[in-house]
Amino acid sequence: MPRSTLKCFRAILLCGYPSYRGTAIITAAQIAKICSAFLLIAALVIYGSEYGLTGVQGAAFGSSQAVCMVIYLLSAVFSAKNIISKSEEKAKNMKYILNIAANIFMVCGSVFFEMFRFRGC
Repeated sequence: MPRSTLKCFRAILLCGYPSYRGTAIITAAQIAKICSAFLLIAALVIYGSEYGLTGVQGAAFGSSQAVCMVIYLLSAVFSAKNIISKSEEKAKNMKYILNIAANIFMVCGSVFFEMFRFRGC
């Protein structure tokens, strides 16, 4: 892609707002949340009417959920690091705090779902 096209995409994505540190990993975590929700719904809807998941299907869904959880944790750690670095703007700190809370919530939900699905807890 030419540089002018990349600049155009960046301007559209930022919508005139300056970016702050960690937007890439936070965006990756948001996309992972959508993918994770899609996988959970797909597992319940498609395979819920049958006798459950086979071993290969369970391993595929479980490993994809594990990858999503790693992305959540990286985003939460990066946000915590940015809060500790003493940012001057309180609005950015609030975004980081909300990001940490959302990612921890998703990790807990994913762990619960994995335990419920595979361990029978």
